Amino acid sequence: MKDAQMPSVTNGRLQLAPVKARSAKASSRRRPGVEGLTGREYQMLLILNSYGWCTPDMVWRVARFHGIPAKCNWVYVLLAGLKKSGYVTTMRTLNGKKGIVYAVADRGLAHIRACKDNLVCDTNVLKDPASMNHFLALNRIMLQLRSEFKAHFWLTDFQVRADNMQLGNDGLAKDYDSAAELVMPNASIRIGIEYELTQKKGALYAKLCSIFAAEKYLHLIIYFLESPNLLNSIAPHFRPVGGLVCFTNYRDFLLDGTATSAFYWYDEELRTASLREIMAHVAQRKKPEYLPVNQLRIRFQA
Repeated sequence: MKDAQMPSVTNGRLQLAPVKARSAKASSRRRPGVEGLTGREYQMLLILNSYGWCTPDMVWRVARFHGIPAKCNWVYVLLAGLKKSGYVTTMRTLNGKKGIVYAVADRGLAHIRACKDNLVCDTNVLKDPASMNHFLALNRIMLQLRSEFKAHFWLTDFQVRADNMQLGNDGLAKDYDSAAELVMPNASIRIGIEYELTQKKGALYAKLCSIFAAEKYLHLIIYFLESPNLLNSIAPHFRPVGGLVCFTNYRDFLLDGTATSAFYWYDEELRTASLREIMAHVAQRKKPEYLPVNQLRIRFQA
């Protein structure tokens, strides 16, 4: 008989041993809520707490990024069990009859707090159900970029806010929608991500320019525009920060990835290149190292 694979302790945290997919059915048959959550269920809960609204496929892919050899079918089983026991909730997407998305319910948030894995910022997306499309868009952007590049770190909206609350002046200049350090062929690049659904007032963009100008850690801030019509109305506001900011169409990016066209300011002129070319160019800039303190660590519950 082979020895069972045991979790190891690193920096005081119990690190997760690889999960075998065949055990998912056994987990789902346990009476929910009687003995707490299984390690696998708790992993799903932590992912939803950090990434906001997710489809089951998003949860599965994030789990794999974190080293969990999950199969999509048992992710569905685990999420259904969590929904039945009241730890997560669901909504239908607005653009079709299918699409069910998941988020942590109040009971799940209380469980995470009891296990001392909660972030210092408020992660309750149920306070604003309209945030669903915002989180889904950011998660799609994340999955596309991570399908092209390895990541030293990826911080979601919640993790950026938690970092800034804890680090203060040593944090990022803004609570970006996401932030990441990606590995390119010849360098690593740290990016901030903003998803823009509608145009804001000019005074807000002027304030953002002053904030971005103070950013010391990021090489590039990428604006993903929901509509191509937003480019001409938004880009002129960011002329003062030059090539620190670039703009690309969100829908085109989902189709073509970083091969899609992006726009940036150079010598008072709005120019275009592929997003990948822009990223490769700005990655050569020297920037101080950034060490996030709120990276998601998937582990067994305490």
